[in-house]
Amino acid sequence: MLTRPGWATAGAAVAGGTAGRLFGVTELYVLAAVAGALVVSALVWVRRPIPRLAVQRRVNPAQLTAGGLGRVEVSITNHGSRRLPPITIVDPVEGTVGAHLAVGPLAAGTHQDVGYRLPPLRRGQLHVGPLATEVVDPFGLARRRLPGVAEQALTVLPAIDPAPVLPLGGGRHEPLAGLSRRAAASSGAEDLVTLRPYVVGDDLRRVHWPSTAHADELQVRRDEERWQGHLAVLLDTRAEVIGDAEFERAVSAAAGIVDAVAASGDRVRLTTTAGMDSGMVDAVRAGHSLLEDLALVQRERHIPIAVPMVDLRRPAALLLLTGTDPGSLPAAVRDAGFDDLHVIHFAEGVTGGAGGHGRMTVFEGESFADAWRRSPSVVLP
Repeated sequence: MLTRPGWATAGAAVAGGTAGRLFGVTELYVLAAVAGALVVSALVWVRRPIPRLAVQRRVNPAQLTAGGLGRVEVSITNHGSRRLPPITIVDPVEGTVGAHLAVGPLAAGTHQDVGYRLPPLRRGQLHVGPLATEVVDPFGLARRRLPGVAEQALTVLPAIDPAPVLPLGGGRHEPLAGLSRRAAASSGAEDLVTLRPYVVGDDLRRVHWPSTAHADELQVRRDEERWQGHLAVLLDTRAEVIGDAEFERAVSAAAGIVDAVAASGDRVRLTTTAGMDSGMVDAVRAGHSLLEDLALVQRERHIPIAVPMVDLRRPAALLLLTGTDPGSLPAAVRDAGFDDLHVIHFAEGVTGGAGGHGRMTVFEGESFADAWRRSPSVVLP
């Protein structure tokens, strides 16, 4: 196909030929012929067979985070037996003008790496591609586009607002209450075991020899299951009560909570007022999928509020991340049955202060951890 300069040259050839015929000026015929020859030559140039190419796209880092920078690396390998003429790599990027990368001539059997930076990103799904290879003639009058790499959908995780030490329900009367897995291990909690008689097939490495000598029969260690704290997070997605900027801060705080619970080896339940509910899951195993859920969550308008009910077998604390005044909370939130209800209010503006009784306010420009340390007593009856 012709480029914009190519169409202009073709139009000049037609106009020059017409003017030469009307006015009988030989020079106009010559100029028209030269312009027409350039256009035909450009079309022939781009229609030539090109060597077989292998084009690959890689995104670094493999997992993108909102606010961070990413880079796309494109590798072009000439698998043909002839030299590859100069080409252009075109890779559209959602929300931008895309990338246009010039690649010089490539000898047979060689490859070249080129790349471009992704701008600071917003959380959510980002579409890159489809990538195409363009062959352009030396005068830039014609181009031929060849398919390259299919479109790729990237999930951009939310930025993480680091969380403070959080309340964990269900462990007040447990022997390891208040200890994370890491803390329990460092304090010798792995030695808290029970014993049972040896059964054929048991691993001999688990025999507890001191007890065996005392009982005069083989005794096998049976490790007690370590206590895990349980924390539920309810993210308010109602557009009527939380603005867009405040909602993004609440999502980042929820991501920080998931990350903190995963680091402590405890369990977390991520829910939204729109009805999404992960159930109580091991944050270490499910942390990445929970962050992906947070990457795609959006505010909703005029939808019935869904409140998670407590699992009586697993008492837990509930952290509500919202933009509304806690005094106007639906009764269903207060009656959900959780051990403790902590309300975190993400407010507009940068005014400091405790935020009122039973309410922790995170102001603009303030981290979740700083707000928690400033106003930790946020338990509502």
